[in-house]
Amino acid sequence: MGLFKSIKKFFGGDRTPAPSLPPARPPYEPEPEPDVAEVSATDLLAELAAGADWLLLDCREIFEHQMAHIPDDLHIPMDEIPGRLAELESATQDKSRPVVVYCASGMRSFGVASFLQEQGYSVRNLSGGITRWQMAKGPVQR
Repeated sequence: MGLFKSIKKFFGGDRTPAPSLPPARPPYEPEPEPDVAEVSATDLLAELAAGADWLLLDCREIFEHQMAHIPDDLHIPMDEIPGRLAELESATQDKSRPVVVYCASGMRSFGVASFLQEQGYSVRNLSGGITRWQMAKGPVQR
C-alpha cells in the first residue's frame, strides 16, 4: 500500500495543502532627500557685501583648508562636527547666527548642512563650494 500512496501522490492525488506564504512586503520606498537651502557664490558675495552676518563653516579636511579657504571662516572637518557641536553653538551665539557650510564642490557640505539643520541651526549650503566661490572672484586666504 505504501507504493500505491506514493504513486497517487506523484500524480496529484491526496494533496496536502501547501503551507501559506508570508504576506508580501510593501514596495521599497527610499527616504526623502533632505531639503537644504542652497546659496550661490555670487549671491553669498552680494549678501556679505551688504553686511549679512553669516558664519562660514568649512567642512573640508585640514590639508584642503590649508591650500585655500574663505577668510574668517570656521574650520571643522566633516567627521569632527558631531563631536564639536559645542564649539559651533558658541560660534553661532546659541544657534542665533545663521551658517553657510562649504566644501570643495558642495557635496560634503550638503550632508553637513542637512545634519546641522536637524540639530536646529539656520543653515544653507554653498552650491559649488569653494570652487564656485573662486570662480565668482570671492576672496580666499592661502
